[in-house]
Amino acid sequence: VRIRPGSVHLDGEYLFVEEQDNRWNAIGRDDLHLGWSYAGFGGPLRGAPTLSSISFLGMTETLLHQVNLEYGHNEGGNVHFDLAPSAGFVATAGTAYVPCWGGASGERTLRTLNLVTGLEGWGWRTPGDIRGSLAIGGVPPRQSVYFATDGGEVYALPAAAADGPAPDPLWVQKTHDGVTADLVVSGENLFVASEDGFLYCMDRITGGVRWAAPHQTP
Repeated sequence: VRIRPGSVHLDGEYLFVEEQDNRWNAIGRDDLHLGWSYAGFGGPLRGAPTLSSISFLGMTETLLHQVNLEYGHNEGGNVHFDLAPSAGFVATAGTAYVPCWGGASGERTLRTLNLVTGLEGWGWRTPGDIRGSLAIGGVPPRQSVYFATDGGEVYALPAAAADGPAPDPLWVQKTHDGVTADLVVSGENLFVASEDGFLYCMDRITGGVRWAAPHQTP
């Protein structure tokens, strides 16, 4: 097949490969067997896809597509949205957490979409814009969403459902400069690359800094 450049993603049990015609293939990472193939996006994805516990999710220009992770068919219909994503989103089985540009009007920089009803839910306004992809950690139903701003703040929020009230932060940590790189969760660690010149390893439960390693390049 002809592969679209930069569109191969290893996530969980699957290697996801996008063809030039926007068809996505889910290949077993252990045996390289084709699990499913899906061609219903109708165009290129806006950023990298993400996984929930049950779905492969991809965002096109105005639609959030939900593809069953096991069988590869569209489930629950596509969610129409009127958002301007600023970075990669994450999702639980029922809610998508989308970082958006705040601008000068004070709009919410983190917004939620109900994946069942398609309705927008609660949101958060941060002091700066979220320019790096979000991360999610933990085991359902006790998951947490992590995001950082170009002002240097790092947040942890409970992965609350979109149709409920906005949750209070679990913790807020501060680096000495902006964070524009993607966040990465591995086990109980949250990795944050800051423009202050350090890569931080934070305890994703408490927000405490376990170590900070200097780096010489962005």
